[in-house]
Amino acid sequence: MSTAGQSNSLSPLVPVIPRAVTLAIVALTLAPFLAMALGMNLGVQMNLSSLEQLPLLSAQDRLNNLHLVMAGPQFHTLLEWSAIIAAVLTALLAFSQYNLSTNIAAPVIGLSLLCAASMDVFHSMVSSRLLDTVADSSVLAPFSWAAARTFNAMILLLGVSSLIFLKGRTNDENALSILLGIAGAFVILGYLVVQWCISTDQIPHTIYPDDLIKRPLDTIPLVIYIFCGAFVFPRFRKLYPSVFADALILSMLPAVAVEMHMVLGSSTLFDGHFFAAHLLKVLTYVVPFIGLLLDYYITYQKDRLKTAQLHQTYRELEERTLQLTRTNKGLERSNRYKSEFLASMSHELRTPLNSIIGFSRVLLKELGEEKAKRGVRAVEAITRNGTHLQGLMNNILDLSKMDAGRMSIHAELFSLGDVVQDVMSELLPAAEAKSLDFTLVSYARNLSITSDKTKLRQMLLNLGSNAIKYTHSGSVTLFVEQQKSGPLGKSVKFVVKDTGIGIAETEKNHLFTEFGRAEEVQKSGIEGTGLGLMITAKLASLLGGYIEFESTYGVGSEFRLFLPIGADVSEVNLVSEGHWDRKGFAIAYFGDSEGVETELEKLFIDEGVWVCAEKRLKVFFERCEELMPDVIFFECDRGGIDPLQLLRSMYERNLLADIPKVGVCGNKVLEKQVLMEGADLFQKKLDATPVLKEKLYRLGSRDISSVLVVGASPSHIAQLHNEFSGFGIEPEFVDSTALALEQLSNLIPDLLVINLGNLAVETTRLMVSLNNDEQSRRIPQVLYNGAGNQRKIVFSSEVQEEVRAITPSVIEIFAAAFTMRRRVKTSLMRIEALNRSLKQNEKQVMLEPLIEGVGDSDVADDVRILVVEDSPDSSELIDWILVDSNFKHDCVTSGRAALTKVLQINYSLILLDIHLPDLDGKEVARRLRATKRYKATPIVAITAGITQGEISELLSCGIDDVVTKPVDQEALVTAIKTHLPRAPALS
Repeated sequence: MSTAGQSNSLSPLVPVIPRAVTLAIVALTLAPFLAMALGMNLGVQMNLSSLEQLPLLSAQDRLNNLHLVMAGPQFHTLLEWSAIIAAVLTALLAFSQYNLSTNIAAPVIGLSLLCAASMDVFHSMVSSRLLDTVADSSVLAPFSWAAARTFNAMILLLGVSSLIFLKGRTNDENALSILLGIAGAFVILGYLVVQWCISTDQIPHTIYPDDLIKRPLDTIPLVIYIFCGAFVFPRFRKLYPSVFADALILSMLPAVAVEMHMVLGSSTLFDGHFFAAHLLKVLTYVVPFIGLLLDYYITYQKDRLKTAQLHQTYRELEERTLQLTRTNKGLERSNRYKSEFLASMSHELRTPLNSIIGFSRVLLKELGEEKAKRGVRAVEAITRNGTHLQGLMNNILDLSKMDAGRMSIHAELFSLGDVVQDVMSELLPAAEAKSLDFTLVSYARNLSITSDKTKLRQMLLNLGSNAIKYTHSGSVTLFVEQQKSGPLGKSVKFVVKDTGIGIAETEKNHLFTEFGRAEEVQKSGIEGTGLGLMITAKLASLLGGYIEFESTYGVGSEFRLFLPIGADVSEVNLVSEGHWDRKGFAIAYFGDSEGVETELEKLFIDEGVWVCAEKRLKVFFERCEELMPDVIFFECDRGGIDPLQLLRSMYERNLLADIPKVGVCGNKVLEKQVLMEGADLFQKKLDATPVLKEKLYRLGSRDISSVLVVGASPSHIAQLHNEFSGFGIEPEFVDSTALALEQLSNLIPDLLVINLGNLAVETTRLMVSLNNDEQSRRIPQVLYNGAGNQRKIVFSSEVQEEVRAITPSVIEIFAAAFTMRRRVKTSLMRIEALNRSLKQNEKQVMLEPLIEGVGDSDVADDVRILVVEDSPDSSELIDWILVDSNFKHDCVTSGRAALTKVLQINYSLILLDIHLPDLDGKEVARRLRATKRYKATPIVAITAGITQGEISELLSCGIDDVVTKPVDQEALVTAIKTHLPRAPALS
C-alpha cells in the first residue's frame, strides 16, 4: 500500500497517494478513539421527562424535550445521507473514469458502492421511522445497520475478487457484462432482504450492552474488511495499479474502525460510539472518491504530457519532413542533371559514333575485299566496335528515360505474327553464323494485341540475341502462345529457350540489375553490356507485363515474357496530322462583327463546337484550308469586299467548293444575289437559336443521305430512326454481319454505324471484310461500344472514328462523321497545295516514288538539296554520299542559317538534322511549312535513337521521311530519290 514512505511530490506518471493525504486519513480514523479516550462524549443527550410530567410542563419545556428527543435521529440522518451522497458521487466518478481510461476496476467498485448506498438508504429510513414496518424500529434499526454493512462488505469482496479472477481470462467488455450480471444479482438480493425486514416481526436483537461484544452481527463485516485490506485489495492493486486501488486499501482503515466502534463500543442507539462509527463511514466512502479525483488528475497530467510529446514529435517530424523535402529536391535536381547529362552526352557520343560507322560503311563499299584485305578487316573492326558502342549508348539512354519516368508508351493494335516474323528474320543470320537451329513455334499467328509494337520487338530481340550469343551449339526456340487465364487475364506468353551455357545459382539474383553479367560470361570475352535483360524487364513492366526465367547451369535457359492482350485504349497515342485532333462540328466566320465566336459556341455549348473567326480575307482563306470547317459564314456587307466575288473565290478553291456557305446580312437585295451566286443559306443576323442550329447541322450533313446501322439495340434503333428522320435520312438497320455484308453488296451507304459491343454480331469478321473490300473500306465508319467497358475500341484507319457513348445520338454520330471528313480533306489539302506549287513553277511532278533500280539520270537536272547538319563529321559524310550520287547540294550548320539559305535558293529537298544548336529541327520544319515556297517541298529528317512515336511526331510537324543515324548510304539515296521529282522523259 502506498502510504508513508512516498514522497510529497506527485508525479504524473506514478500512481501514488500523497503522504499528507494518507496521514490525514489515518488521523481522522484515530480521532474518535482519542476523543473518547480523553473523555469527550460524541453521543446525543436525550433526558426526556416522563410522560406523566409532560402535561405539567410549560409549552417551551415540552418543545425543548421534543428537540432533545429528535436531535439524535436528525444527526444520524444527516450522517447517513452524507455517506450516501459520497457513495453516489464516487460511483458516478468511477463510471466517468471508465469512459476516460477504459479501466474496468473503477465501474465495478462504483457498482459496489451504489449497492451499499442503497442499503444505507434503507437503514436511514428505518432509523428515521419513515418506513411502515411490522417490527419495532428500535430493534430493526440496529439490525438494518448490520445488514447494510455486511451487504456492503460482501459485494465489495465479491466485486474485487471477480476482477482478480477474470484478469487475463476475458476482455474488458465480457468482464463488464459478467460483473453487471453479478451486480444485478446483488440488487435483487438486497431488495429481498429489505422486503423481509419490512414485512416480518422476527427481527433478532443485535445489541447486547452488558457483553464484551456489544453487536455480534457487526463482526461479520469487520472480518471481511480486515481480510480485504490484508489480502484481497493488495492483490487487486498488483493487477490494477492506480491511485484508486491505493485508496481502496486505505479506505479499509476507517471501515475497520467503523466496525470496531460498533462491535466493542456502541451499546445503544445514538451513543458516542454510534456517531463515531457513522462519521467514519462517511470517511470510508470519501477515501475512494479522493482516490478517483487523484486518478483524474494523474490521467490529465498523462494526457497533457502525451500531448506535449505528440507536439514535440510533430515538430520533429515536420522538421524531418522539411529536411527530407530539401534532400528530395536535391535528389531530383541530381537526377535531372544526370538525365540531362546522359541525354546530352548520348548525343555528343552518338555524333562521332555515327560518323565512325557511316564513314566505315562508305569505306567498305569503296575498298571492296579484293582491293585491300587488311584495310577491309580494319574498317570492319571499326564498324563492329562502333556499332557495339552505339548499342551501349542506346541502352544507357533507355535506362535514363525509364528512371526519369520519361519513357513514353505508344500503344497500337497490331498483328503479333508480323512482329515475330520480323524478329526471326533479324536474328536468323546470327544463328546461322553459329550453326544453331533457330525455330519458331507459334500458336498465335492470327492474334492481334494492343501494345507498343516497337518495344515488344526490342524485348524479343534482346531475349533472342542473348540466347544466340550464349549458345555455342544446339538450338534456340521461340514459342508464342495465348494465355486465357493467369495474373494478367488474357495474355500472350513468349518463351525463348536455348541450350546454352546456363546461369549459375549464385548469379541469378544479379541477372536483372545494371551491368549484371555472370562472372563466367565476363571471363569468356563474349561481348555485352549487361543492360539488355534489365531494360527488357523494365519495358515489360511499363507494358503491364512481367518476365520470369529458369536456368540450369551447363544445360540452358528459358526466359518467359508475359504481356496483356488488350491495353486501355484511352492510353493509345494516336498520330495527330494537321488538325485531326479537332473533332466535331467546325465553323469558320469571315467578318468584322464582335462576339461571333461566343454566340456560336453558346449555340453549340453541349456539342463542344469550335469556331474560327477572321477579319483578313487572305488569312481567312488560309485558315479555312488549314482547319477544314464544316460550315463557312461570311458577312455580305463587309466594306471593300464584294460578296459575289468572295463566293466565286471560294468555289475556285477545290477544298472549299463543297463546304456549305452561309451569308449574313440584313439587305434583301443582297440576299437574292448571294443565293443565286451559290450560297446555301442566308441569315439576316446571327442569332444563337435552336432553329439556326438545326439548319447548320442539316447543311453539314447534306452529303449523308444513306446510313447503315449494324447491331443497335431495339431502344437505340427507335431513337436513331426518329432522329435521322428529323434530318430527312432514312437509315437501314441490320442485326448481323451476314445481313450487313449483303446490304453493302447491293448499296454503298454514305455512313456506316457499328456497335462493337453487340456480342451477337461478329464484329471482327465484319471489320476484316470491310478492310479487305476496296469499296467498303472507304466508307466512313462510326464505331461505338454498346456494352460499355466490356470491349475495347481502337482506331485502325482514317475512315474510322469512335464515339464514346453506349447509345450515341445522331448529333454525336454526325460529329464523328465530320471529324472523318476533315481528316480526309486534310490529306487532300496537301495534294492540293503541292499541285498549286507545281503550277506556279510550271513543272510536271510525278507523285509516285521511284521504283527500285532507277538511275541517277531519272532525277531532274535542276534539283538542289540543302543539308542542315551541325556536326562537321556527319555533314562531311552526307557530303560524300551526295557527291558520289551526283546530287547538287549546299550545307549549313544551324537552323537559322537554313531559314536564311532557303530565301536565297529554291531547294528541291531538305535534309534536316533534328538536334540543332539554335532552333530545333521540328521548329525549322514548321516555319518552312508556313511559307508558300516550301509548303510542299520534301523534308527528310536525319536523327539518331528515335522511336516510332517520335517518328510519328516528326511526320505531324510536316516532315515527309526519316533517315536514322548512323547514316546508311543506300537508305539515304533511296529516301532522296523517293521524294525528288523525276527528270522529264526523252521524246
